Amino acid sequence: GLDLWRSSTLVFVEKSWVPMENEQAVARCHRIGQRYNVTSYELVVENSVDDALERALQVKTDLINEVWIASAILRERWNRRM
Repeated sequence: GLDLWRSSTLVFVEKSWVPMENEQAVARCHRIGQRYNVTSYELVVENSVDDALERALQVKTDLINEVWIASAILRERWNRRM
């Protein structure tokens, strides 16, 4: 993989269909040793395939977050029973 620890600007011109891969790309710029603030830009043309992808990624991310929160609640309830 790429080592981006010296990068301070990240520009997405094409995003992955997998939300976590996009998050990982941003996180790689925040590695130990980073001395500068990291700025992330997303270039998306209105009413394009990328625009539709951006909306789909947001729906997927929201769903992942809802499942994550629900599973944490269930684990907490389960742990109380034990």
